[in-house]
Amino acid sequence: MIFKFRSMTLLICFLLSFFVSAQQPEYYENGQIKAEGKYKKNNKTGNWTYYLEDGTVSLKESYDRKYPNIKMATYFYPNGKIKAHGKLINNNKYEDWAWYREDGTLEVTGNYSNNNLLGPLTYFDAKGNIFKKGSIVDGVMHGEWEYYNTDGTLRKKGIYKRGVAFGEWDEFDATGAIINTTIYPDEYDDITFYDSQKTKYYFPNEYKKQAFKKTYSNGNTEVEGQVANGYKTDTWKWYYENGNLKEEGSFGDYNSQTGIWKTYYPNGVLRSEERKNKNLSYNLVIYHPNGKPKYKKTESGKYTTYYKTGEVYYVEKKVLGVTTARDYYSKSGKYLKSDPYYKLGNH
Repeated sequence: MIFKFRSMTLLICFLLSFFVSAQQPEYYENGQIKAEGKYKKNNKTGNWTYYLEDGTVSLKESYDRKYPNIKMATYFYPNGKIKAHGKLINNNKYEDWAWYREDGTLEVTGNYSNNNLLGPLTYFDAKGNIFKKGSIVDGVMHGEWEYYNTDGTLRKKGIYKRGVAFGEWDEFDATGAIINTTIYPDEYDDITFYDSQKTKYYFPNEYKKQAFKKTYSNGNTEVEGQVANGYKTDTWKWYYENGNLKEEGSFGDYNSQTGIWKTYYPNGVLRSEERKNKNLSYNLVIYHPNGKPKYKKTESGKYTTYYKTGEVYYVEKKVLGVTTARDYYSKSGKYLKSDPYYKLGNH
C-alpha cells in the first residue's frame, strides 16, 4: 500500500513537471501562432520561436539553463535569412554581435555592453572581405579606423575623435606606400567624454590651431607646422632625413603659399628664395651649391642666369613664358652677343 502511494506521488510530480515545462503557444487574433516555447517556474526556458502574423519566423531565443535572464537571440528577415545574432542579458545586448544582409552575407560585427555599442566594429563586403574596421565609444567613431580595398590591402587609415576625423590621415597604394596625407583639425577642446548614461559636453572650436608634426623612422622631424580648420597656416618647415632644413614658408588662406619661401641643399646651404602671393611666383633666386646666384627672375619679366663663379652669363626677356630676347656676357661683364634665335617672331 505504501509502495502504491509513493508510485502515485511520483507520477503526479512527473505530470506536474511535464505541464510546467510543456510548450505554451501564444496566438495572434487571427489564430496564427505568435510564439511557442517552454516555461519553468514562470520563466521562459529552452528554445523559443516568435512569428510574424503571416507565419514567418522573426526571432529565435535560446535561454541559458542556469541563468534565465541570459539568452542567445537570432533575428530573421521575412525571407528567412538571419538578420542579427548575439547575446541578451535582461534584454540588453552584450558581448559579440553580428549583423547580416538580406541575402545572408555577413555585414558587420561588433561588441556591446549593456546595450551600448563599444566596438571594435568590422564591416564586410558582399564577398566577405573586410572593407573597414575601427573603434567605437558611446556609439560613435572614436579612435583609429582602417579602410581596405577589395583585395584586402590597406587603402586609408586615420583617427576619429567623437565621430569627427582629425589629425593625419594616410592613403596607400597597392604596395602599401603612402600616396597622400590629409590633415584634419581637432574640432573639440580636450574634455571628459561621458558615456550615454551621463551628459556629454561638446565644446566646438573649428578654428582652433593645432600643431602638426611628422617624423622619419630615425626620429628626426620630416615636416612640422600649424593647422586651422583643416588648412595649413602660418610657417611650415620640411627637413632632410639628416635633420637639415629642406624647405620653409608660410601659408595664407586655403593652403595658399604666401610670403618668402626658401629651399636648401642637404648640407644646409641656401638653394632658392621666392616671393609668393596666393601660390603665384614673383621674384625668384636660385643659388649654386657654393652659394653664388645661379638664376634670377623678376616681376618685370627679366630672367638672369649666372656662371658658377657668380658673374652674369646671359639675360633674357620673356612674354607669357616665351623668350623674346637673350643677351650673353663674359665673366668680366663684357657684352658678347644677342642670340637671334630668341628674337620675337623666330619661334
